[in-house]
Amino acid sequence: MPRTPTLLALGLLITATALAQPLSSLAALELAFISDRDGNQELYAASRDGEVQSRLTNTPGSEFDPSWSPDGRLIAYVVNTPDQRWEVWTIAPDGSGAAKVTDLPDYSGEAALRPAGGLAPGWLAGSALLIQGRPGGALDGTWQLYRVNLDGTGLEQLTSAGGNFGFQVSPDGQIIAFMSDRDGNAEVYLMDSAGTNQRRLTFSPKLDSPASISSDSRLVAVSTFTSDFSRQTVSIYELSTGRLLQVSQNAESATFFPPSFISPESYGFLRPENGSKTLIGRFGLGPGGEDPFPAPLPNLEQASNLRFASGDVTPLSLDVVLPGDTPQLAILVVQDTAGVSFLINQGNNFEAAWSPVAPVEGEAPGAAPPAPEGSPAPETPEGPPASSGEAGEGIYSTPPSTTTPTAPPVITLPGAGGM
Repeated sequence: MPRTPTLLALGLLITATALAQPLSSLAALELAFISDRDGNQELYAASRDGEVQSRLTNTPGSEFDPSWSPDGRLIAYVVNTPDQRWEVWTIAPDGSGAAKVTDLPDYSGEAALRPAGGLAPGWLAGSALLIQGRPGGALDGTWQLYRVNLDGTGLEQLTSAGGNFGFQVSPDGQIIAFMSDRDGNAEVYLMDSAGTNQRRLTFSPKLDSPASISSDSRLVAVSTFTSDFSRQTVSIYELSTGRLLQVSQNAESATFFPPSFISPESYGFLRPENGSKTLIGRFGLGPGGEDPFPAPLPNLEQASNLRFASGDVTPLSLDVVLPGDTPQLAILVVQDTAGVSFLINQGNNFEAAWSPVAPVEGEAPGAAPPAPEGSPAPETPEGPPASSGEAGEGIYSTPPSTTTPTAPPVITLPGAGGM
């Protein structure tokens, strides 16, 4: 049976890959993702409109879980090597400067660590990464969280009580939100980037999702699901104090995925309609707060990994499954509120992640921002920045630019209604 053309109506289908683009073109790459289009699972990056797509890695292993640094100059990712080792690497968005962060001992050793495939590294203050792993490399061991410097030194286990997993790091690198079953039920906890001041955020007998943290590192959102996953509520907390600020009304739940912040004032999440169509719900924060689109996506029975590129509803991306005799993984990118969209669908494509910083036109990715006129030129470091263990250095020395958030417009996609 031929593949249904349902998604063709969404707009341009991206089927060509630019493997050797000039640096000026690569400077606009904002979307990192994983693809097997060249026969092996590698890390790629694409421009916002999808016209430029570039392979960043070329290894015999399989790449997973891209994660951008807060300044957009590096991408951390996980590699599963042919001998089944899991290691963490970083690379610039133009494919230069690949650096191995972890060099872990054999899994049979007592001190070995098996990092998680399926969870992107988090960026911590002080030029360090947060990773999830199992002590001793045991396949059936409990998950724990670890901190490691970008230069590979200072590997430190931050958690030990119960199993700890499903984390997100605040954009300023200071706070870690994570799941833990240390008290008998999987709840959301918080801790500082050094692993100190671990405290429980949620107290629910039901199932909670991993947390999502707003771009200004001020709020944290958590979905709580009913036992049959038919309903969810979204709770908003103040990150610094853990104070509950808002609870949404019940909304139908699609899958066990956390809400995703659009801006510091709104968030989105996935939910179904009539059992098959995936919607994106949007809610504002504050009195009255609910402001759903909703935005139907045609015949997307399986969608996940909802990501927003900036402080507005669009562009956004979804990992989707294209129907057909052989299901295909693709990335749907909705470019604007008029519903202009395209698919990244050469081979299987998944785990899309947007850069938190829009690139400057003509500036090479990974390059330092231009210095003010009259100031001395900064030194160019060799490899990843050295870790000093102090917040505000390394990748946090130049904070990402921010804009005053505005109310996101309603998104309308082709195919809404009558599908």
